[in-house]
Amino acid sequence: MEKNNIIFLISIISLIFITNIVYADCITSLDDYAVEVLLNKKDIQSNIDLLKNAENVNYINNNFIIQSSSSPNMAIILNKVSEPFCQNCISLRVQIPVNRTKKEVPYIEFSTIINNKNINITGGIENWSYNCLLSSCIFYKDSIIVDTDNSVPNKTRINIEIMEDNKGGYCGGRVIYSLSKAFCITKQNKEDIENLLKEVGVINNFEELFISYKIEGSGTKIIYDFSPQLNEDFFSSLSKQNLTIDNETKLENLNWSTILYDEIEWMRFNGIISININDMKEISKLAKLGYSGVNKRIYYGIDSNGNTGWMYYYETAFPRLTKFENCEEFDIKNIPSNFIYINQPDQLKISLYYIIPIAFSFALLIVLFVLIFIAKKKIKKELEKERKEILNKK
Repeated sequence: MEKNNIIFLISIISLIFITNIVYADCITSLDDYAVEVLLNKKDIQSNIDLLKNAENVNYINNNFIIQSSSSPNMAIILNKVSEPFCQNCISLRVQIPVNRTKKEVPYIEFSTIINNKNINITGGIENWSYNCLLSSCIFYKDSIIVDTDNSVPNKTRINIEIMEDNKGGYCGGRVIYSLSKAFCITKQNKEDIENLLKEVGVINNFEELFISYKIEGSGTKIIYDFSPQLNEDFFSSLSKQNLTIDNETKLENLNWSTILYDEIEWMRFNGIISININDMKEISKLAKLGYSGVNKRIYYGIDSNGNTGWMYYYETAFPRLTKFENCEEFDIKNIPSNFIYINQPDQLKISLYYIIPIAFSFALLIVLFVLIFIAKKKIKKELEKERKEILNKK
């Protein structure tokens, strides 16, 4: 009996340790302040090693970082990416530097199963970001993650994670308990979750989620949030190049299509990337702030309708989506203070190796032509002299 009590006590302590673990996540991410394309089309060639001999290039964590040609306050990040169908493809990313703030907030994660319902998405979900793969969808909004799974016919498994910095007092939404600890789902979060799941046809009201639910985890989570790190002349430097769409200085209002096109064009002109104009145009059409990272970057693939072309990765037929958020920091100090200058000493040596003998051969040919010309002129003069002597004798 005493042994059973000890085992029970250990189990309770283990459960408390597991469910109250502290770990990190981010509400926004570095990807929210970037535009990225993976140049994975087969006929696109690259010579990223040119950057190794260039000046004003930072090399950090296998990334080449240079100053953007559009603004000295933005970075261009290039690295090699290896995937099953893309070995050493180049990722080109336009990155705005960010500030990262850290705080601890309570969180709770719970799951439930709704019978006789399947997810039905007929159009865009307002105010939510989402990715779907086969029978699963993940919806993101602020500090909420809703994960749905329809792998079992006529059943939807829903997993909801909420991070909320609740200051106490009247909840106004919905209180749920984990190990005798109360967690408040605020009124706003409750309405957001309810409206989402109603829109996709899973529930009729919020309380359906709690008919039979299970607490998956709770405790304290370290949250990272990001904000753009902009100099005073950020927008003015862009407006000089007509890269602002309107007079309102908002990052999403910048002409990201032109910015990305210009960066690719610069790479193309300097021999770092070999790409045709049509691909550049198709890629730049898709450029939007926040369309970056594994799930949302621009990618050459096949969609679910069998169409081949440039699209966002999550639109491809069989994307391998990830929940990973890029919570890394990117400080403006990582951007070189001056624009890149490409040195090509090796290429110059190779060029001279061929140019010198070619020039020497060309000089010999000129000398040979001159000698032939002189010889022909001399022979012609001798023949004319002989002709005159013959005429005089007659």
